[in-house]
Amino acid sequence: MPAYVAIPSAMYVYGVAASLIDAPSPDRRYMAETGLQQFVALGITYGAVIGLKMAIDRERPYQKYAGMIVNGEEGNDKYFSSMPSGHAAGAAAFATTMSLRYPNWYVIVPTVGWALWTGYARMNLGVHFLTDVLAGYALGAGIAYGVHMLSSHIFNLADPILPSAGNSTALGLSGTPYTPIFSFTTTF
Repeated sequence: MPAYVAIPSAMYVYGVAASLIDAPSPDRRYMAETGLQQFVALGITYGAVIGLKMAIDRERPYQKYAGMIVNGEEGNDKYFSSMPSGHAAGAAAFATTMSLRYPNWYVIVPTVGWALWTGYARMNLGVHFLTDVLAGYALGAGIAYGVHMLSSHIFNLADPILPSAGNSTALGLSGTPYTPIFSFTTTF
């Protein structure tokens, strides 16, 4: 399973499950919202990619330069053309959403680096031209930014499937309201 599907899934499931098992919190809701925002951004991105691939119908580099490029994935792409790169679009949508939701260098640097590496790898394999990758980046980042701008509306619609922000009593593993048996605090 690609990382840009597994990570949003894990974020959403953790946010919901941890809120059900333990006390709900704003952090867990934020995590679940981030996973949901990733799903929406990636779903729209891949829908747009498939539509554009069918409309543009551009040859892949290994098809156009058959004698020069030997790394092509001929069996995997017989139904879709080269423009735009779906991998680059998905990676850019993932990196953009993570960067907008968690605007810290330790999130931005690895996610953007991974997105850039994904585009390079697709060109190195001979399955995309530079313009395919750049179009994929623009498409994915643009859609992710648009979804981010609409996220408050999306979260209002999705409120029934999101954990609360800590305003309700969670159920513990035994099915009873969560009440700590003891608490431990310390100061430094």
